[in-house]
Amino acid sequence: MLAMSQGEPGAAAQHFGRSVSIFDMLGDRYRGARAHYELGRANAVTQPTRAIEHLTRALNTFREFGAPLDLARAEEALATLDSNTPAEQRTELPALTQLLTLRLAEAVSFA
Repeated sequence: MLAMSQGEPGAAAQHFGRSVSIFDMLGDRYRGARAHYELGRANAVTQPTRAIEHLTRALNTFREFGAPLDLARAEEALATLDSNTPAEQRTELPALTQLLTLRLAEAVSFA
């Protein structure tokens, strides 16, 4: 969060990315969702497609846990980002997701 306040979203994204990994390993879904939210905010300027992905993950988890304050923040961040992201950048995510799913399925079938 300090890196974000100092105007260093790239460094902040690295830290939040590590946080996501750590909380996922620990099985702490709430703190993982908070890390996804912050990672989405950090990626908002430089990688809007990835930001949408992380904010959406956070939003879904907050909704599942019934965390209204976090949910409202995530919805606001996603709405702001979505209105500022060109349509061609928003369409990249499904294609990337499909490609990654295909590669994962291929890797599993060869194992």
